[in-house]
Amino acid sequence: MSKKIAISGYYGFQNIGDEAILYSMLQAFESVGNVKPIVFSNNPEYTHKQYGVESVDRWKLFTLIKSLKKCDQLISGGGSLLQDVTGPRSLIYYLGVVLLAKLLGKKVMFYAQGIGPINTSQGKGLMKWLANKADLITVRDGASKKLLDQLGIDRPEIRETVDAVLGIDRRKVNTRPGEKMLTEMGISPEGEPIVGVSLREWQNPGNYKRAVAKTCDNLIEMGYRVMFIPFHFPGDIAPGRDTIKLMSHGKKAILMKNQVNVEEMLGILGSLHMMIGMRLHSLIMAAVMGVPIVGISYDPKVDSFMKQAYQPLAGRAETITEDQLWGTVRTALETREANLPEYLQIIDEKREQALETARWAQEL
Repeated sequence: MSKKIAISGYYGFQNIGDEAILYSMLQAFESVGNVKPIVFSNNPEYTHKQYGVESVDRWKLFTLIKSLKKCDQLISGGGSLLQDVTGPRSLIYYLGVVLLAKLLGKKVMFYAQGIGPINTSQGKGLMKWLANKADLITVRDGASKKLLDQLGIDRPEIRETVDAVLGIDRRKVNTRPGEKMLTEMGISPEGEPIVGVSLREWQNPGNYKRAVAKTCDNLIEMGYRVMFIPFHFPGDIAPGRDTIKLMSHGKKAILMKNQVNVEEMLGILGSLHMMIGMRLHSLIMAAVMGVPIVGISYDPKVDSFMKQAYQPLAGRAETITEDQLWGTVRTALETREANLPEYLQIIDEKREQALETARWAQEL
């Protein structure tokens, strides 16, 4: 008999990174078998249509209670759900769902979470109280585990794993929908090599946008095509547009304005020669597709992943210089072919770690 699990996360918000987390988790649970998911979503109709799973409105309290009652377990994650740097609501909501599940006598697992930052005393107290009620906590990096230790979370077992999206097998991805979208935009995957760029709004935006603009101009002069790819739709379109305006060759840059699903994005990324990214999941999804990456950090989670993948981090968004970014990108391009076999092996090893997280959930 199949076990029912409820999955709580930032789903149905048009954030392709979080949608990729859900996509990869559902794939992983399908691979281990004997699991039937119910997804808590901001847009349950969209979630059901995209993934073919039962989905309910995450904002309707009695619907959540009803769903949790018929489930054996709550999966909280993955991603950066448990933090208060963007305000207290995220932490309160996701820990509130955990409390509901425990009050109903259900098992709770934090699934490949990136924990923090948690800056307020109220947030730290709430986290300690409710995270200690979980049955198993898995985190995607060592910094998250360290933070849990500092907060005094010591009752559930804490295991370090990797981001859930790394569980996607590039050999099983249908790349045709993404390649078709590129063709419709006038881009041939067999033409000039394409460098993707993923930006988000952040502190001191003029600084990193100027650095990216200069690097993109240099790439175009070398014969590369440059494509700005939004991962949080439509918010990421603006920083791409701003950067193009700063470029000397901005008319030759491509700004993707179409909203895409996870499979379409994976197909687009698989056609790239390299990805320069701020968004964590622009880097992870490109890595999954075997595309070399250069990171621009705005958060420790980006630093952690680049370290795991042994890929270059050009600097912090607030302080990065034009020379710093271009020097990192140029070196990555020069060493791309020599480093590619080892890079692909590392990503394949991370996939096995990601799939192990799903097996832990099944065992729980």
